[in-house]
Amino acid sequence: MLGLLLALLQSVSIGSIVILEQGPTGLSFPFYINEYGADLTYQRRLQTLMYSQPSVIAAMTASGDVYHVSGTSLFRNDQQFGEPFAEPVRSIVLMASGDLIVHSRSKLIRMDSRGSPRTSIEFDGTDFDVDRDQCTVLFSQSDRLGTFNMCEGSPSIRLLPLRPPGEFFGVRFLPDETILAASRDVIFQLERDGSVIRRFQPNFAGPLSVFLDPTGSSFIAASLHDGKQLLRFDSDGLHSATIHDGLSISSVAIRGEWRAALNPLPRRHPSR
Repeated sequence: MLGLLLALLQSVSIGSIVILEQGPTGLSFPFYINEYGADLTYQRRLQTLMYSQPSVIAAMTASGDVYHVSGTSLFRNDQQFGEPFAEPVRSIVLMASGDLIVHSRSKLIRMDSRGSPRTSIEFDGTDFDVDRDQCTVLFSQSDRLGTFNMCEGSPSIRLLPLRPPGEFFGVRFLPDETILAASRDVIFQLERDGSVIRRFQPNFAGPLSVFLDPTGSSFIAASLHDGKQLLRFDSDGLHSATIHDGLSISSVAIRGEWRAALNPLPRRHPSR
């Protein structure tokens, strides 16, 4: 069954959104893996999972490799990727070098393309992203937004001094060298010092995660674990779609998302 699911996942188009969705509240299963187009339209159901702890789809490369998580283990396609971790895996970020950064509860662990650990540092943030230099980490932690260089032996944290007030969740570096930072009811585009360039207003409140499309020209937002809507923000404004059958979003992956930080865009400041 896993082989069939991986074949289906690898058949989705670049920029397509794959969502692990949970069934009725109070039940541990079933889970559904559904595909949505870049325009948020429901495309098809890829798989129904009739067990209580399905793999979380963590990332999909442009070439079709699927990274998924089950407890303390990380898999690439149908093979375990490296040894199991000491703590549950929360998320991963893929980099152009082929390395990836794994957030394992209290650590960020850099691994090479074969699954061997290279470095690790203590980390207790909510979300993180890695810049195109493959060293600078952006993180959120409660009301804090900051950066540090994970390539340094003893990295020092630099908080964004002009960050707006609020509790922060999802974060991403944007191709034009600005930052996305999501709060409960607003998503900010920020300068590197935290000063506000633009506010994006979702049509619901909740702890928001953000994901870039492969071109970096738009982004997807969702409230994981209890959210029922996908949001897409682009040059035309806000687009929203309710999850198929009214299910709840458990995890989100965009095929080829990691490329967005590697495609520099000209700097354009929209009106505040």
